[in-house]
Order: sequence, then C-alpha cells, then structure tokens
Amino acid sequence: MKQKGIKNSVELEKQIQRAVRPYRAPILFFYDVGVYKLWNPFIWKCPSLHLEEHFKQYVRSPHLEAGCGTGYLFHRYMTSGKQAIDNVKQQFRLTLLDYSPGSLKWAARRLKDYTPCTIRHNLLRPLPPVSLPYESICLNYVLHCVPSSFTDKEKVIVNLKASMAPGGILFGSTILGKSSAQSYSAKLVLVYYNLLGSFHNVLDTEEGLIEALSNNFHYVDCRVIGSVALFAASDSKFQRKTST
Repeated sequence: MKQKGIKNSVELEKQIQRAVRPYRAPILFFYDVGVYKLWNPFIWKCPSLHLEEHFKQYVRSPHLEAGCGTGYLFHRYMTSGKQAIDNVKQQFRLTLLDYSPGSLKWAARRLKDYTPCTIRHNLLRPLPPVSLPYESICLNYVLHCVPSSFTDKEKVIVNLKASMAPGGILFGSTILGKSSAQSYSAKLVLVYYNLLGSFHNVLDTEEGLIEALSNNFHYVDCRVIGSVALFAASDSKFQRKTST
C-alpha cells in the first residue's frame, strides 16, 4: 500500500511537470496573443473581455495570483482607469505563485512596478504560511491543467482557502471538458492538449466545479460562456456586478 502511494506520487509529479513544461520562453512570448486574442474567442467561444471583467469585479489587496502564468489579467486591470495611478500601484500587495520558474520570472518582470512577492509552489500541496492572509485569490486557467478529476483538483481549492482572510474571495476561470465544447475544433484541441499532458480536463463539468467549490465555501457563483467556466466563491455573501 505504501509503495502504491509512492508510485502514484511519482506519476503525479511527472504529469505536473508535463503540464507546466510549455510555460517557458519562447512559448511565453506568444502566449498572450495565442490564448487571449485567438483561442478564447475562436476556439473556446469566450472572448477575453469576459475574463477581464470577471477579474475586475473581485480583485482586492492583498492579492494572490495562483498559477500566475504571464500575469496578463492583473496587468490589464492595473494599467486601465484609476488603477494606473502611482499610489495605487504602491499600495497594492501582490504575490505571484506558480510551479513553472519560467512563468514566475516572466510575470514578475512584467509586474515589477508592484514589487510582487514570488513563490514557486505546487498547488496540490499546502501553501507556505503567510503573514497577511489574502483578501482575493485568482485561479485563472489553472484547474484544467491539474491532473485527475475534480475530486482531486479540489485539493487546490482546500489549500488556497487555508491562506485566505475570513470573507476573502477565490475567483477565476477554467476550461471545461468535451461536453462543453461548442465546435469540432474545440473538441480536437481538447483531445490534443490532453494527449500532450498540458490539459487534464476531458471529463471536467460545470457540476463538478460547483460541487468542489461548494464543499469549501458557503457562497458560490459560476457561469459558463462557451467552454469556459467563470467562478467565484467566498464564505461571505457577495454579488456579481451587472455589466453595463
């Protein structure tokens, strides 16, 4: 039994390494254009504006970007409107977390104006202790990369909640599986990415995501646009803003 656990742990680590392998230069140089300008609107049928508006609704300080990628959404938020004011930049407490050294370096350089703290960490393990709990945690395009079903992906949610302030909010997005694909192209891309090991989401469903969030939070909001589920969860009641 003990041997089996070690074997599973080794296999899981291999799968995680395969999932984060693409997140390095030169691929990161094209990542934003590929994902936010092409894949989102044309393959997943969820224009990136929806992800930007979702981010804007829930981000607070101190904030954790869990699986920070290139730091795209935070950068878009902080360089628009009143967030661009220098004193807002200085007051915002930002932490970047990722298991990919390439992503951490890329996002930290991009967001250097906000003097972010960086943590290289596997989200399937408990997070390091924090001196100041996070008021918001963004989990953008991470869960569909985590190996196995939502039963196991829920460990990520459990680990993140342990670092949240009371009444803090966990929000983000994930690409759902084949049942949500709205085109033949989307189904082909899903199958291909799962074969590569970059995605682990063929059977991911909105119901599975809601169940995993509801097991850990009192209040959950989830909506699906195309193949993408946008979610938010907290132990304090919150309300999604209506788009104008």
